Amino acid sequence: MTNNDFYLLFENMNKQEKECMLGKGEEYTMSSDDKLKNFKDVGKMLDIEPLKVAGIYWLKHVFSIINYIKTGKTSSVESIESRIMDARNYLALIQGLINESYFEDK
Repeated sequence: MTNNDFYLLFENMNKQEKECMLGKGEEYTMSSDDKLKNFKDVGKMLDIEPLKVAGIYWLKHVFSIINYIKTGKTSSVESIESRIMDARNYLALIQGLINESYFEDK
């Protein structure tokens, strides 16, 4: 893959990930203005930190990606591209939780 082809792929992934984030966001935030609400709510229910909740959600996608790397197959209806997109989006959400926690501690 040429550098140009890779950067086109990268730009397309970023666009699709943003669309996915916007689409799924309303469901997960229950229309709240707090993008990280789901992690906080689940954390309260389970008495764990929201960052750990996000890490668990992220790992679900990582395990699927590892399975694909090992077998060349997906074991669900979601495509490998969708799993990669979700994993990358969860990393952004994790960064949001880290940033929010950092600023709350100051």
